Amino acid sequence: MNIELATSKTVTADNLANEIANILTEYKDDLDDLVVDITDEVVKEARDELKIISPVGETGEYRDGWTISVRQKGINFFSKAVWNKKHYRLTHLLEFGHATKNGGHTTAQPHVRPTEQKYKEKFVDEFERRVKR
Repeated sequence: MNIELATSKTVTADNLANEIANILTEYKDDLDDLVVDITDEVVKEARDELKIISPVGETGEYRDGWTISVRQKGINFFSKAVWNKKHYRLTHLLEFGHATKNGGHTTAQPHVRPTEQKYKEKFVDEFERRVKR
């Protein structure tokens, strides 16, 4: 029995398993490329949004400090993170508020978590949309 592929290649029963493996490998590679592309787009958008919505402060340095870094990269894994390179210690204090030296408490200014949630959902939606094409 022979099977005709879309590439007009004839596959015999002897090499069917190899051909299926090749097709699945190509599909996985395409999905990997898609994940990288969407991740790059979404992370840049999240960084740009944080630069707009972050608290300004006295100098504006906190707002301008958002950057992107690759956290881990391996054969089958990578992640990118948006973080504040200049004032990373300040992020938690602004996001959740903090005690002041006179016994008061500052008001929380959530900006990281809402942005993170928004762009996680955007990544999933965009991935599903492009895979369905």
